[in-house]
Amino acid sequence: MNRAIRATLFIIFVIALFYTAPRFLNNTLWASIHVSIAVEDIITKILIVVLPCLAYIYMYKRDINIRECLKPNKISIKQIVILVLMGFFIQPFAMLISSITSLFFENKVIEYMNAFVGIPFWLILISMAIMPAIMEEVMMRGIVLYESRDLGIKTAAILNGFLFGLLHRNFSQFFYAVVLGMLFVYIVRITNSLYSTIIIHFIINGTQVVLMQMMPVQNIIESNVIEDIALLQKISGIGFIAIICMICLPIFVYLIKVLIKVSKHKKRLNSEIV
Repeated sequence: MNRAIRATLFIIFVIALFYTAPRFLNNTLWASIHVSIAVEDIITKILIVVLPCLAYIYMYKRDINIRECLKPNKISIKQIVILVLMGFFIQPFAMLISSITSLFFENKVIEYMNAFVGIPFWLILISMAIMPAIMEEVMMRGIVLYESRDLGIKTAAILNGFLFGLLHRNFSQFFYAVVLGMLFVYIVRITNSLYSTIIIHFIINGTQVVLMQMMPVQNIIESNVIEDIALLQKISGIGFIAIICMICLPIFVYLIKVLIKVSKHKKRLNSEIV
């Protein structure tokens, strides 16, 4: 079987687990063990993502070079600083796409975040920022990117972005997840390290967690009532985000150029990315 096809089928299998496993766990494990929703979420993600990833690597261990697949290569302090800044400056662009899609699709993210109201900050940070950053990057920019490397960087990036969008399982996140997924492929190629996208991914998710904690509980709950927000208010909000995006996006592009310059394998990048 083609490696890219089997990786695609693997992601489809994981997505299917996200739809079926939680219901099964609710009727079995969580019916007998009472823990917070954050702990449930952490354990569920381990069962749905971590275990299948380990099983996949074990099944195809003869075909997979673990080090080349997971790219646990060190990155410099300078690269880390650049990556952290990139994580902040890309967020207005993601927010712009998300705001536009919210005009047409229900925002499932707010509904998901409402369930975590009252949960300790550190637990939410683990569940919504640390774990997704590590697990999703290992799965998407690790396994899937490794398996699709023969397609060429551009095709591999498109496939990776599309599957990353599907992995989020809702239209409110799909479109910006596709863009970020494609972008993350290039960043991994630039740094030759999976740590790079783990850092950016964590900054993006972690920022949302911090903002959620700063927002009063009542505001979080009321923000889920999308129907009460006038269309004009939504459009004006999109306009404001677009202005912020026009400021931040050029800075983000500049940071990518700086990241390429400080990366050690620049010669190979010039032939692959340009």
